[in-house]
Amino acid sequence: MLALIVSVLMSHGLASPTFERGDFKAGLKGNLELQSRVAKNSSAARSSPLNEKWTDGHFSMAHGNLNFRSQFKDSRIEVNWFFRHAQASLYQENRKNVNLINFPNVLVARDVFKLQYNRQDKDFRTDSILNSFYYELDGEDSSFLIGRMMINYGSGEFFNPINPFNQPLGLTNQSNIHQASDGMMASFYPSTRSKLNFYLLGDKNQEDYENQITRTLWIQGEYTLSEYLKATYVIGEDQRRNKGGGELRYEEKSYALYLQSLYTSNLINRKASENLFDLVLGFSQKMGERWKISLETGYQERDRRISNLNVLNFEDRLLPFEVFVAPGVMINLTDTWVSQTQLVYDPKSEFVFGKTRLSWSFTHHSTLDLFASSPLTIKREQASLGQRLLTTDLGLGLRLMF
Repeated sequence: MLALIVSVLMSHGLASPTFERGDFKAGLKGNLELQSRVAKNSSAARSSPLNEKWTDGHFSMAHGNLNFRSQFKDSRIEVNWFFRHAQASLYQENRKNVNLINFPNVLVARDVFKLQYNRQDKDFRTDSILNSFYYELDGEDSSFLIGRMMINYGSGEFFNPINPFNQPLGLTNQSNIHQASDGMMASFYPSTRSKLNFYLLGDKNQEDYENQITRTLWIQGEYTLSEYLKATYVIGEDQRRNKGGGELRYEEKSYALYLQSLYTSNLINRKASENLFDLVLGFSQKMGERWKISLETGYQERDRRISNLNVLNFEDRLLPFEVFVAPGVMINLTDTWVSQTQLVYDPKSEFVFGKTRLSWSFTHHSTLDLFASSPLTIKREQASLGQRLLTTDLGLGLRLMF
């Protein structure tokens, strides 16, 4: 089936079909990504208490998006279907490592409607979900949206604490996977320099879809302070905690600098929890026409009173670090070849993780990837459980856009 899809897309030049008549516009676009990789477990994962002793690390996956968008005058409807099918013996053996290889496992961060199909059978796993399904109406200085939406803001590449609704994929070898949230959004534009978003979201995941909805009341605003300086602020109640924080971003033609912080209260109506504080500082610099360097460092506080080192549920975050430093470099080797390398260092446990990718865009819509990632240093006594579970991966991928 996947081969048939690829052949059809290639034969039609991967063009996105569109339709327009009068005030009505409609379009269809999407992507398909095929991957095959071999994963190797670390010795720290094979030892107690994890005991992840396995030898067959072959992992194959296909995932993609099909997006439909229509507009009539000031109203829009958008639907995005995401699918993912993976095969690995790790599923059949119920291994924990596969949760990190296949991140994110939770595809709807704030879930009321469900609208998804998930099945794991022997060594296969299939996910099929509408991760965008909304109606939006524009006013003169405002807009209103209701349904399932993707919430995208914040500059963090590895850790983006001011946006708890869409986790960054900086440590993964996958792309074009976005988490969604169910609810309503009202946006206001007081001036050309400011924007204010009000979110009312719900989540039944915490109650297994049987009991009351856990609400999210969230305000996210943006203000342009100058030509180069922009501020983003957030405040609200989410996942039974009060939160508040923001980001300052300074960006010129060749470089950008950003600072994020977020305060999170202890769980409402629950004493056995802690107040938390997150901090991120990031920098990127273009070096001529072909080089770009980056650095992101941050602090992600863990609630020790309720997490008990179970970092697989580390506030639904992939990042298995409290403190991290992440330098990176991207090189445009030619007009069609790109190399990316990233390191992540935890100074507390002296854990180092590296990933690299070599990409060849052999057509305007098609890219071939050779990728590898691995823990470079790991000390069993000091590393967290999540750090021990990160595998050494070598793989090949094909990305198609249409």
